[in-house]
Amino acid sequence: MQNKKLKALSKESNPLNITLDSISISTSIIKNPLLSFSYAASGIGKEHLRIFQDIVESIDVNKKVNSLLNSDHVNKSENSAVNHHKCRDVKSTSFYQNEYNKLKETVNKIREESVPETLIQIGIGGSFLGPQMCIEALKPWAIANAIKTPKQCRFISNVDPDHVHTQLEGINLKKTLFIVVSKSGTTQETLANFELVKAITKLSGIESIEKQCIGITCKGSLLETNYNFMHLFYIDDSIGGRFSTSSVVGMTILALCYGTDIADAFLEGAVQYDSVLTVNEVIKNAPLLNACISIWFRNYCNHQALGVIPYNSALQLFPAFLQQLICESLGKQGSIDGEPLSYETSPIIFGEPGTNAQHSFFQMLHQGSTTTPLQFIGFKKPVIDTPVGVKNHTLLNSHKSAQIAGLAMGKNDPNINKKFFGNRPSTLIIASQQSQKVLGALLSFYENTVMYESFLLNINAFDQEGVQLGKVLANNLIDSSKVADPVSKAYWDLLNK
Repeated sequence: MQNKKLKALSKESNPLNITLDSISISTSIIKNPLLSFSYAASGIGKEHLRIFQDIVESIDVNKKVNSLLNSDHVNKSENSAVNHHKCRDVKSTSFYQNEYNKLKETVNKIREESVPETLIQIGIGGSFLGPQMCIEALKPWAIANAIKTPKQCRFISNVDPDHVHTQLEGINLKKTLFIVVSKSGTTQETLANFELVKAITKLSGIESIEKQCIGITCKGSLLETNYNFMHLFYIDDSIGGRFSTSSVVGMTILALCYGTDIADAFLEGAVQYDSVLTVNEVIKNAPLLNACISIWFRNYCNHQALGVIPYNSALQLFPAFLQQLICESLGKQGSIDGEPLSYETSPIIFGEPGTNAQHSFFQMLHQGSTTTPLQFIGFKKPVIDTPVGVKNHTLLNSHKSAQIAGLAMGKNDPNINKKFFGNRPSTLIIASQQSQKVLGALLSFYENTVMYESFLLNINAFDQEGVQLGKVLANNLIDSSKVADPVSKAYWDLLNK
């Protein structure tokens, strides 16, 4: 996105001229009962906000949102609607809700008979990143509320056979329930891993592991026709993998692990936060403002990366989930109309939970030669809220507050090795306490940020052509009927001879 006023603003003043005081911190915030968004330490001022608002109105973002919500084919390259928002509307009577209700009925029967000893989901990309993140994120909540859960909940994603063997180690395979996820039914890694699982379990005396499997796929796919699973739940082509966490792809294992009430609450949080979708004012719509700030950082401040730092150890997988959501959606060089772009699109996403991250890469963030914006995520109180844990949580929040201040304000010193340069921007997402509803709201916040950013950048966030080339080249190497390109073949020989 190129804008002359933003360009002029970046030249007229230091785009990282961050000034903080108690007034700016208390007023530079968009409040919401589930998630609030503080942009006080971002360097964004009133003039930025005015220009952002002009841009939003000039391209009629609200019209684009309504087009998506009306199931118009906004994914032009694949001639498809984008319907992930419909998956979480528990009050609707859509195809997605019918599948979800089927799922809940099945899960309730399974859990009433006996909670599976182990759950293993087999899938890759969006078929494991979001679901695995959710399972990890809600572990403290399950402990605090004495939720009956399986002993173990694992994921098989990487086609590396060592990974598969490791995930199957130390469990009772006869008391394990598998969930196999492939929308197309042709995902190479998923099918290869399932065949390996079948071979391993057969050696353990299980003649047909398919009787312990739930399949999630599109109707009529090879996953449906080639296997005899005990249950099948369906999605369709309008649900992209990285946007599928709130569909049966993510809710099946979440409900099996923690119960259908928890899955309901997660979806309720997502749909509740979706209520800001059609709010066209940047100072009242946090995902929309977050998208504008991201573009400002990437295109006008020349920041190539964004660090996401959740001060909550249960969100340890959240940065990896966001890597796929953001980079796969926004990593494009062409517009939605097929024209080359003259501006930057996706930042590089990385992150680790605080305070661990402070003892890892924060040295670079404070004193390195490259300025990298951060997005902090914090909670006012812990999930397991006991008197003995209060001191630790107070310490956790003191570190988070100090990092935001230290990065922004810096510290002067004549010794350059002791100097902190400051003007290092950040934003902060705040919730009262981690819960299934708040986790759903976090999902909504970031999915909608990506959607808005794609509208502002005029790109298609809902296809992923960039993952296809490697698949084709790899397939040409292992399919004897194909002709492999010489460079791939040379590396193949290097690795295999």
